[in-house]
Amino acid sequence: MTHTPSTRIPRTVRVIAIVVALGIAATLAAAPRLAAQSLQYRAPDGTEFRALADTGPVARARAALAGEPRSVARIIALATAQSSARQYREAIATLGAGIAAMPDEVLLYRWRGHRSITVRDFATARADLARGLALDSTNYGVLFHLGVMHYLDGRFDDAAALFARAQPRAPDGGERAGSTDWRWLSLARAGRRAEGDAMLARRPDSLPVPPTYAYVKRLALYRGETTPEQLIATGDTADVQRATLLYGLGTWQLVRGDTASALAAYRQAVATGGWPGFGFIAAEIELARLTRTPASRGVGTDAPPPRRAPTRAERAAARDSAAALALFRENIDAIHTRDHPRYLRTYLQTPGLTIGGLRGLTRGWAAWPARTDGAPQWPDTLIATELRVAPVAPGVVYGVYRYRGVVKGRASVGISERLFVRTPQGWRIGYSASYPDTLPP
Repeated sequence: MTHTPSTRIPRTVRVIAIVVALGIAATLAAAPRLAAQSLQYRAPDGTEFRALADTGPVARARAALAGEPRSVARIIALATAQSSARQYREAIATLGAGIAAMPDEVLLYRWRGHRSITVRDFATARADLARGLALDSTNYGVLFHLGVMHYLDGRFDDAAALFARAQPRAPDGGERAGSTDWRWLSLARAGRRAEGDAMLARRPDSLPVPPTYAYVKRLALYRGETTPEQLIATGDTADVQRATLLYGLGTWQLVRGDTASALAAYRQAVATGGWPGFGFIAAEIELARLTRTPASRGVGTDAPPPRRAPTRAERAAARDSAAALALFRENIDAIHTRDHPRYLRTYLQTPGLTIGGLRGLTRGWAAWPARTDGAPQWPDTLIATELRVAPVAPGVVYGVYRYRGVVKGRASVGISERLFVRTPQGWRIGYSASYPDTLPP
């Protein structure tokens, strides 16, 4: 699918692309190796956290997937290998391609939801984990990670309920300790600490687990079996381990009324470098809550800051965004599966359709070559990340994502954008364009 020529657009205003991708097998198995140091997360203070280099496991997992391209286990194995190298955005893309081909596989939503929390894409995490819960309301990983997401959102009662459902389904002692820990935290933050203490007294975390495991150590603190001074040992040097312990310490202090000590612990947690850990993520959020004005955060209480009820316009904008995001994913799924009719159905089929790019603008459905292209030139590989939407007017939503792929044997990296419009026939794409990161000479 090609676009007619256009004038070059400055880098500061470039827009995004029609990106079309190969189906699941090539997308996952033949995807090019990404830069080892890709940016994964930029903290509020501007600190950048990047991926690690692959020392072999990612390459081996990718090769194994090539032999079984529709194996859910192989897809998850590749995503797990990527995550072990802190290539979380690449893992999310791997899982996303799997979801495009197998949209009812609960484990793919469980893992993409988990890793979306890691990179702070909370909107995707909420949507994926809710979808996973709808597919299987007994899946431990879905229950646990949706509980974490609710906790981060300040929905402590809802989080406690999910952790209660997760606890008996934990597959091992480590997970049982984790769900027990987060259940106690949720109950304590919801003002139900006595209920949490009674739960700990029943010892639901009695399955075997190493005593150095972070959640085991935090639970000992909550039970009064260790002291804050004993919580972090000299052997606790790993960044995620330290962030996890410090967050537990800070929240234990917070629910006991010692906000100053809690703030100190949270600041130490975010200084560990353990940015992928839930303790680090939660500490970032707690710092944001606690450093608001006293009137907005409710000093001296365990309740989250009060939330203003959304206005009618805000609710409408949220509905527009959700509808546009669904169409956005439909469009990309059609690309992944090379479904040309489905792909075309996502676009506005009127003279108002506009397709942009470095070569210029194509105006109107009738003038768009993709409409009649019997053999579309799909790229060899597509990985789409950082999917975002933003309402700009009633019935109009802007969307953007980053793409990485191979087109006719050449690597392509850039940004693709869409403008979604509400029509009597439903939501459609009214504008689409893409620009590479490096402009041609």
